[in-house]
Amino acid sequence: MKKLLLILFILPCLLFGQDSTYVKKGDGFKYTLKCTQINDSIYDFSIVGCEFSYDSFTKQKISFCGSISDEGINKQPYHFTLSNSLGVFNDEGRLSDGFPLYYEGEEPCNINFLFKKGKVVLIDKNCTGIYGGAGIDFGGEYFLID
Repeated sequence: MKKLLLILFILPCLLFGQDSTYVKKGDGFKYTLKCTQINDSIYDFSIVGCEFSYDSFTKQKISFCGSISDEGINKQPYHFTLSNSLGVFNDEGRLSDGFPLYYEGEEPCNINFLFKKGKVVLIDKNCTGIYGGAGIDFGGEYFLID
């Protein structure tokens, strides 16, 4: 009986609230995706990344960074809903300092998360500019790190 109670207590801790970290990197770029399960279908996430490229204004190679995280001004967590290995994020209606994040008619950032064994494939649309500058590309394959 004690073993059953222990299992019933520990099982939710194992299933929910666990962090998973995925990385996309290559020559001149690195992005980190962190996901935390909130309940059976809702996940908090953050993506932070940089592209290293030549800047014609400064005439040197510099780092262009972008992030989708609650570390910024808004301190609002970002969530996606997961169903059948597909997560969907849309930030339509998100506020910044009490004002809409987007102008009327402007398309919001959308991200699809396709979870496969040991990796996540991200397909993003309309996220550059609002979450990172030119050259920032949140999309692609992110691999699970231990």
